[in-house]
Amino acid sequence: FGGLVFMSEVGMSEVGMGEVALAFTGWLNVHIPSDGRDAQRNLIRPLRADTFVAGTYLTQDCPASSDSSAHAGKCLIERLKGLQPLTALDLKPMLTRAQLRQHAEAAPAFGEIARGFRVQETFDGVVLFAPVLGNPNVSVMRELHDCSRALALIARHEKAREWQYSRVVFSRLEFRWVAPHPPLSVLDPALVWTPSGQNIKGVNDRHAVMPRAAAEAYFGRWELLLSDRLLKVTSREAMQHVGPEEFLLTALEAKGFRVGRFPALAVLECCDARLKERCFSTQCHGIWSTPECAAMHNQECIQEYRAIGRGTSGCEARMHP
Repeated sequence: FGGLVFMSEVGMSEVGMGEVALAFTGWLNVHIPSDGRDAQRNLIRPLRADTFVAGTYLTQDCPASSDSSAHAGKCLIERLKGLQPLTALDLKPMLTRAQLRQHAEAAPAFGEIARGFRVQETFDGVVLFAPVLGNPNVSVMRELHDCSRALALIARHEKAREWQYSRVVFSRLEFRWVAPHPPLSVLDPALVWTPSGQNIKGVNDRHAVMPRAAAEAYFGRWELLLSDRLLKVTSREAMQHVGPEEFLLTALEAKGFRVGRFPALAVLECCDARLKERCFSTQCHGIWSTPECAAMHNQECIQEYRAIGRGTSGCEARMHP
């Protein structure tokens, strides 16, 4: 299927010659704080990173163009303007459920894992072959596929410039950064560093700083999932239950990489479905929520306070600072 690969038009003397590669992945029609300026200020500049995006789109994301040659997802690139200049962008249609099923059924271990699978024995159906197995509304397979695309994009650029990056960073486009990223000088270059929290029996998979040597293990989980090596590094029983965080730890340990943790300095914002926003959670609480969502819920709390003459603990918890 079609796609768009963009390499920076800025000369290599100005972009793409750093020591750190930063990869963002996933659907581009999500809430990206400040169109990426937040990440530029707190992540890209502090790390002096070259930025790569392996993004996806749905056909309905962009209005139909009268120019039949126009790329279907090109309108979403404007949402990344705060990240510019990008070193490279790979934009492709989001994999459909049917395409994911084809990949899954071609995997040597899938049949054995699918037999005896019980979704009620999992945490909300969030397993590695979701949405084919487990929860049909989560995109674990898509996330792993996009990570693989991101590493391919980085490797292609490394080949063009004829040397490898020393560090590779993975992060989420939806992150709201509350402080600049820790300097790499304080992070042992031999470890894979992740933020604290959201480990869920494994490793936080929302952000990571790693040596280049660990990138194949981190970004190559898609290949591992579909390979005959899968049940050599984990078990059928584990694959019927574990989520992406535990699988990430398994993939790293299988290659001998150790994990370090630093305090989390970014959050995934919540929003409100009534505002037709797309974000990590549509259960808006006002705290670490989009400004529009926070304003809506603050107003609801104010109205409730006036109506009953006192505040409630629920509203107090939602009030945006």
